Amino acid sequence: MPYICLKLSKEPDPRQKEQIKARMGEIITLIPGKSEAVTMVDVSGGHSLYMGGRPLENGAFVEVRLLGKAEKKAKEAFTEAVFKSLKELAGSPEKEVYLTISEFDEWGYGGRLI
Repeated sequence: MPYICLKLSKEPDPRQKEQIKARMGEIITLIPGKSEAVTMVDVSGGHSLYMGGRPLENGAFVEVRLLGKAEKKAKEAFTEAVFKSLKELAGSPEKEVYLTISEFDEWGYGGRLI
């Protein structure tokens, strides 16, 4: 039940959104037990992102929510792949991207608590 929210300072065109969404679906499989089939991805642009008081031209904030705990090595591989993909697909330099991963013991899906 992963949820990946990407907030970009630049507004991606529809093709970029599709590419980013598809790449996140691939990358989530680096975490054992996670698949694109149940991953929700939110890609939005036009956010006013600032770091150190200065506006970020190609900044990004990525928030990842997972059901259950994942091994650190898997999260490291996932994180590296996200940073690489955002640089490639959105032009976001690594120094202008933040990423957080939150892990939950409970998750609602399909009308019930899992």
